[in-house]
Amino acid sequence: MTEIGGYLDFERYEGREYYTNLLRFNTVRNAILFTIKEKRYQKVWLPRYLCCSIRNRLEQSHIKYDYYDITDTLAPDFHGPLSQDEVLLVVNYFGQFNNAQLRQLQKIHKNIIVDNTQSFFQHPSPGIDTVYTCRKYFGVADGAYLHLTIPSMQYDELPNDASYHRMLHLLGRFEKDASDFYPEFCKVDKSFEHEDIKKMSTLTQNILRSFDYDKIVKKRSTNFDTLHRALALRNKLNIYNKGGLYMYPYLTDRGEQIKRDLVTKRIYVPTLWPNVLHDCSADSYEYYLAQNIVLLPIDQRYTVNDMNYMLTVLDKILEKAGDKNGN
Repeated sequence: MTEIGGYLDFERYEGREYYTNLLRFNTVRNAILFTIKEKRYQKVWLPRYLCCSIRNRLEQSHIKYDYYDITDTLAPDFHGPLSQDEVLLVVNYFGQFNNAQLRQLQKIHKNIIVDNTQSFFQHPSPGIDTVYTCRKYFGVADGAYLHLTIPSMQYDELPNDASYHRMLHLLGRFEKDASDFYPEFCKVDKSFEHEDIKKMSTLTQNILRSFDYDKIVKKRSTNFDTLHRALALRNKLNIYNKGGLYMYPYLTDRGEQIKRDLVTKRIYVPTLWPNVLHDCSADSYEYYLAQNIVLLPIDQRYTVNDMNYMLTVLDKILEKAGDKNGN
């Protein structure tokens, strides 16, 4: 029976999602798992430079996996042929690979899944399975998209997820500091470890219809450009493509200390990924990236003034360390 009356609920938005014709899921790891099952892959090759969530999801599902290295251009350093039931997960780190480059990788390796977690605004190449995350770009608790290159017989049978119980850290940060609700954020993040494959919740989909995506892209792009003009010559990572608009990846030999110092100044920068520091050898490029890449926020909450403030703080940190060149 339909309910009428009573207290008001969350507003229904009538805008459009950025992706309207992709499959919607609760998490990226589940979108990847769904692709593996639909394509009937038996083994997945993962980059060593990757969070442990996908590995853990594969283990839970009893799917075989192995690792490959990446080069200093962030490309797969994988030379072995793939069998028909194997697939290479290609992470588009910081959106550094355009679709032409991704198509070339597919031409070489045949079976690939592109993880565009760090390149939300890069549209999928028609013939390549591609996944996207929502919560690393927007104020939503969950959500992912999948461009699947074959018709799915199972998608319509999936249940919808629910997100109302994951909203506290988002609502709390709107009115208070992030540090006040960080434990709640971690709690929600950990809860995804045990989430089954489900469709995106109606709440998350509704919120995704509320954004001015053109404005978001413009703000992120302007912020990225502001940081790049100041840091490009010091950056040990060559930036070929800014299209990812995730964060600004500043690579420096002093990254580990710089990250700690920035946090003391309430500039919160993540380490991608802590598990890499445990899983990879200290002389590997993956370890070097995890330890030293400083991911500076460029998202739509911030202005050019915020970028300049962040650069001022960074310069003072480098000056204190006796390294004005930021190496």
